[in-house]
Amino acid sequence: MAGMPQSVLLSWESKATGARRERERNAEVEVEVLTIDCARCGAGDGDQCMAKSGWAAERPHAARLREAQARVDARLGCLGSNPVAVPDA
Repeated sequence: MAGMPQSVLLSWESKATGARRERERNAEVEVEVLTIDCARCGAGDGDQCMAKSGWAAERPHAARLREAQARVDARLGCLGSNPVAVPDA
């Protein structure tokens, strides 16, 4: 593979591996999001976010979701779905 940067060769993974890694990350984010208090609706530890109508929301509020994703990425040592080293993780 002459001409390819070494960093590209070291970070390559198959589509199946990438999909598995993304599923594992998403599952951890779903668990982590319930450990964070939601600033928007006041949902506490272990509670789902609430919609304006008072029913449980289908998805967590964006800020709560982003915080959970950041925590999981730091813990797993990846940046989003990319398995790259995160400095000081």
